[in-house]
Amino acid sequence: EMDMLIEDLQNDLRKFRAGRASPEMIEDLSVRAYGASTPLKSVGQIAVRDAYNLTVTVHDPSLLEQIDADLRNSNALNAATKVEGNRVVVTFPKSTKESRENLVKQVKKECEQIKTKVRKVRQNALDEIKSAKLTKDEQFQMKDDVQKITDDAVKSIDKILDSKSK
Repeated sequence: EMDMLIEDLQNDLRKFRAGRASPEMIEDLSVRAYGASTPLKSVGQIAVRDAYNLTVTVHDPSLLEQIDADLRNSNALNAATKVEGNRVVVTFPKSTKESRENLVKQVKKECEQIKTKVRKVRQNALDEIKSAKLTKDEQFQMKDDVQKITDDAVKSIDKILDSKSK
């Protein structure tokens, strides 16, 4: 379970902008298409134009204006959009010291949330060990193993945080 939490954290952090624009930043944004809320990646192809620009080539041209409006109005997206032919170009501003500091704060917050979930998994495992019919020695050994796994998970999270904070 702890490994899955760390993997989820890594996937979540891919959405944060760290210098270059990447498709992961917008692919899961919800846009209205055919009367329903749909992830952007299912209505268009997202590509990197350069360090600050992404292009969304829409599969159905009738959705172009709606997708542009949804991207422009997205609270999660701090970017400008414009329509070029059958594409929407998403332009991100250059990183400033302030935006990088905000990014580090967001990454720290995500990491702390995952650490809390890891601790809950550890507590659940310890509760199961207590309720299991084991000898004192077996319980002690299993508790020790759970703590080592937890410590490794927290170290992995800290390592991820350090790499994203630079």
